[in-house]
Amino acid sequence: MGNCQQCTNFTLENKTAEIKTKFTKSKHTLNFAKKFTPQNIEGVIKIQAVFKGYITRKQLSLLSTQQKHSSPILNHDILGFETFTNINDSPNQPQSLIIKQNLIQDKLQEEEEEKSIRQVEVNQQLCQSNCNKDLPENQSQVSEFSHPSSLKKQFSFDMTSLCFIPKTKNDQLLIVSQTQIKLPIIQMANGAYYEGQWKNGKAYGFGKYIMVDTSSYVGEWVNNKANGFGTFQLIDGEFFMGHWIDNVVEGQGKYTFIDGTFYEGEWKNDLPNGIGVQTYSNGWRYEGSFLNGIKNGQGILRFPDGSIYEGSFERDVPSGIGSLKFQDGRIYTGEWKNGLKHGKGVFQWPDGSKYDGYYINDEREGYGILYWSNGQKYLGLWKQGLFHGNGQIIKPNGTSIKGKWIKGKRIQSKLNTNVSGKTKTSQID
Repeated sequence: MGNCQQCTNFTLENKTAEIKTKFTKSKHTLNFAKKFTPQNIEGVIKIQAVFKGYITRKQLSLLSTQQKHSSPILNHDILGFETFTNINDSPNQPQSLIIKQNLIQDKLQEEEEEKSIRQVEVNQQLCQSNCNKDLPENQSQVSEFSHPSSLKKQFSFDMTSLCFIPKTKNDQLLIVSQTQIKLPIIQMANGAYYEGQWKNGKAYGFGKYIMVDTSSYVGEWVNNKANGFGTFQLIDGEFFMGHWIDNVVEGQGKYTFIDGTFYEGEWKNDLPNGIGVQTYSNGWRYEGSFLNGIKNGQGILRFPDGSIYEGSFERDVPSGIGSLKFQDGRIYTGEWKNGLKHGKGVFQWPDGSKYDGYYINDEREGYGILYWSNGQKYLGLWKQGLFHGNGQIIKPNGTSIKGKWIKGKRIQSKLNTNVSGKTKTSQID
């Protein structure tokens, strides 16, 4: 065989090494053959394998730490230098770097595949849930609304601590007159002020009383008591305009809160009693009967979204017989308790679907019939809004399925078909 260039170069390098050793008189002679024995080569290979294994374990440990703490560690942060997008772009890379890059790419690819699988599973579950949904939508129940309380804040009229004894003796003598006279502002013994008319030493006629806390009443007085029409202004900005009898609100009046909410109607014993209207600043509006400041009796409650409840109220919430009309066209008519559908009722949907049956705490429970818009219907027992117990589904073609349901799932049933006037029964468990 002919000599190749590498062999020639290797021979020349050996000769050069031998010449140098002669001239330098080195005590050690270079022996390449002895240095690269099969045992030495095997040892080097084992060292490289152990080092590669260490690098691989370190890489996987860092990746696991990154996933655990969700830290934005990039590939070049892990390796300590920039990685190449294409291995061919850097042909002189060490073999260990190529192994690391492959491990990272494989790990990232596995994560992407796992995400894709999980997303597919979620989509399948959603699809299955939608396919199994056999009830018309009924998510917007009246119980989901936050009913406005009539007693948003206690109506406050502190007219019991009025004092009409002037602080000075001169003023005490000044007010003593048998005829009705108007006097300038006079300070009372408790620190309050009164400016207005007097008669026989008492406030009589029209006047303004400013209390110690700066709240005030302006209106008509009879013998030191508010009688007739007057306005009571509170220190926080709330005020009342209406009729008074002996310092007590009686008759028609309007109370306005600082946020714009107000009640206007009949009053008795300083509280709304009788027929009135309460309008809330957030859009609620109630028209109807009040008892001791709260909604009680027949009334109409208008929701901010346009829904309307008309019926009976007890203790400020729907109770008794009433009808709720949702803004999207749904209607419930029936019994209520503590603001929830409770008892016998009928719920109708705009597409013609209808439920006629019983409710407990706002959910279908007991015996009820559900009519679909396509003519199909379910007759049977319910629990917490689901088919539960013995029941029967009748399809538009007359086919019926009798069986037993548990939490909306059929566990046993019999299929009855009507073919040419003949009924055929078969078990379909």
